[in-house]
Amino acid sequence: MDDTLSPVAERLRSVSPEFHEHVRAAFFEKCPETMLVFPLHKQNVHADMGRALSFVFERTPVSGHITDEMRTLVTQLGKDHRKYNVSPKYFHPFVEALRDGLFSLCSDLSFRYLVGADTALGEISTLLAQSIARDDSAGIPRNYSATVVDVQRRCRRISVVRLKTRTPINFQPGSYFPISSEVTPGIWRFYTSALPATETGEMEFHVRTNPQGMSSVPLANSRVGDTWLLGNPYGRVAIDGDKDVLMIANSVGLAPLRSLILSQVGMLNPARVHLFFGAEYPGELYDLRTLWDVASTSPWLTVTPVVENEKDPWWVSPTEWCTAPRGLNVTEHGTLEEVLPRYGAWSDRQILIAGPPAWIPTMRDALVRNGTPPQNILYNAL
Repeated sequence: MDDTLSPVAERLRSVSPEFHEHVRAAFFEKCPETMLVFPLHKQNVHADMGRALSFVFERTPVSGHITDEMRTLVTQLGKDHRKYNVSPKYFHPFVEALRDGLFSLCSDLSFRYLVGADTALGEISTLLAQSIARDDSAGIPRNYSATVVDVQRRCRRISVVRLKTRTPINFQPGSYFPISSEVTPGIWRFYTSALPATETGEMEFHVRTNPQGMSSVPLANSRVGDTWLLGNPYGRVAIDGDKDVLMIANSVGLAPLRSLILSQVGMLNPARVHLFFGAEYPGELYDLRTLWDVASTSPWLTVTPVVENEKDPWWVSPTEWCTAPRGLNVTEHGTLEEVLPRYGAWSDRQILIAGPPAWIPTMRDALVRNGTPPQNILYNAL
C-alpha cells in the first residue's frame, strides 16, 4: 500500500538477518556492558526485531504517526522488554542503532518513506520508555522466580513441568509468559500455563522439544529444584460467555485452552465447550487422561481426540497419560484442518485456536473456506 510504510516493511523482511546483525553490532559497540544481560548466542539477541518493526511499519501511515492499534502493541512490547532488567537509559542508543541499520539498508527508498520511518521510530521509542516507566512506578515486578517441583515426560517429545512461584502471579487463563531459566540464561521463549492462576503460585507448562531449539530441550529436561524466570503475562484469548465454544488444540497448544477449561470448573453457568485435541501420533495425546477426568464430571465439556497417524512408531514412548478409558469420544483420523470442516461451519460458536504459530493460519483458513465467520475465530499471535 502506497499510503503506509509497507515498502520499508518489505525491505526489512528481505534483509532481516543483515538488519539484525547490523543493529546488534551497533548497539553492543555503543553499550558493551549490556552484553551481560543478553544471551551468549548472538542470533538470539532481539531475534524478532525485524519482523516486529515490519509488522508495525506495514500498518503505519507514511507520516510515521503510528495508529492506536500499533500503539497498544508497542506498549505491550515495552512491558515485555522489562524482563531484561535493562535501564531506560539504553533506549536512546538502541533506537540510534535501529536508525543506523534502517538507513543503511533502505537508503535507496523514497525520501518520504525514510522520514516516515524515522518519525515512527521516535514514537516507538517514546512509547517503550513510557510503558516501562509506568509499570516500574506502579510497582509491578519485572519478572518472577519459580522453582520446579515436578517433571513428567509424558512421551518422547513432550514434558509437563510444574512449578511454584515465590510470589503468586495474577493472570487471566490463557495468558502466555516469556520464560527463561538458569540453564538458558538470556534466552526467552513463550509458554502458557496450563493451570489458571492460584493463590499458592502453582503453575504448569507443557514443553515440546525441538532438537534445533536452544531452550526447549533444557526446559523439558528440568530437574526438581531448578529455577525458572517468568516475565509478565499477556494475551487476548478468553471465553466471552455469549456463545458455545469450539476449541482447537494442536499438540502443546492444549495448554492455554486447558487453562480456560479448568477455569470453568465449579462455575454455575459454564459455557459449553467442544475441544478437538490433535497430535501427530496417538501416543502424543499427552494429557488425554486429564481431559477425560474433567469431562467425566463436567457435562458441558466434550473432547474429541484427533491423530494424523493410527499407530505410534517405536520412539514415541507413550505413557498412561496418553490414553483414556472407553467412553470419551471416538478418535478422529486426519489433520485438524481436515477433520474440523467435516462437522460443519461452526458459525454459531466462539472459536479458540492454539498451536504452533506457523500452523494457526492454516487452521484458520480451513475454517473460513468452510463457511466459518472470520470474526468468530480468536487466537494469540506470538
